[in-house]
Amino acid sequence: MPSYNHIAFLKERLDSIVNQTFQDFELIILDDCSIDESVELLEQWRAHPKVSHVIVNESNSGSTFKQWKKGLDLAKGEWIWIAESDDFSDHDFLERTLEFASMNKQCGLIYAQSCVVDSGGKIQGSLKTFTDSIDTNLWSTNFQMKGKELIRKALVVKNVIPNASAVIFKRQLMASHFFDEKLLKMKMAGDWLMWIRIACNTNVGFVAQPLNFFRTHEKTTRNHNSIEKRKRRLHEEKVIRDEIRKLLPDAKQDAEIKALHEKWFDFHSLRFLLTKDFWSVKVKGFSFLRFAWDFINYNKRYR
Repeated sequence: MPSYNHIAFLKERLDSIVNQTFQDFELIILDDCSIDESVELLEQWRAHPKVSHVIVNESNSGSTFKQWKKGLDLAKGEWIWIAESDDFSDHDFLERTLEFASMNKQCGLIYAQSCVVDSGGKIQGSLKTFTDSIDTNLWSTNFQMKGKELIRKALVVKNVIPNASAVIFKRQLMASHFFDEKLLKMKMAGDWLMWIRIACNTNVGFVAQPLNFFRTHEKTTRNHNSIEKRKRRLHEEKVIRDEIRKLLPDAKQDAEIKALHEKWFDFHSLRFLLTKDFWSVKVKGFSFLRFAWDFINYNKRYR
């Protein structure tokens, strides 16, 4: 459980972990130098029989994925669950997902449907609405498919595994090179990159029962509430598009790349054409001439 400044949600989250109906697990708590009262609460859990580690950073790491890697290096179990500290889960979450795993042994990544909740825990809806634009039927029932097929069908469009708290995956699939500089620098879309890397090496399973509760609140990094955050999100998507081209060069993502580029163009006028930063979102394999031509035409149409 990676934690940072989520004191308002910690008790509910911790209770939802230790009260799982499946009890053969260890809980590793990692706090990234919270400046609220989180550490005081977490220290009270150090002696809990399910807790194997409580590690509090002396300074903030600046990276969610450094914390993920630290937890993975400490973990001893076959399956990993990254239980984000502002979310919570149904008490059957582990039992149901591991039951699915026992019946679908080819799956190395399994995730459950999520309900979206507000800061007070009130249900706002289901994340099925997020995937309906791709396929209204697929996420209605349990399924398992080859990870590369899920990438080509859905992950190439957007992150259809939108909450890490809904996922369990096999520890052996986490190659050390996954945590490269590209991933460690990400703040908004790193989980999308991670699922793509894992899915390339296994089958993916989905449990349609809503067993996870995905919290939205004003402090979450998912809120793109500034121009700089929106630009950063586009930079990170560019990394993902490059990764898909490298791992699955036959995956069709022309429409998605065009949309990415046009969102980037929207932040720039023609005077930026010769600046280095302007070209930083050009997806690999997309010619400089084509990128410049599309940008000029975009300006003609919309400015």
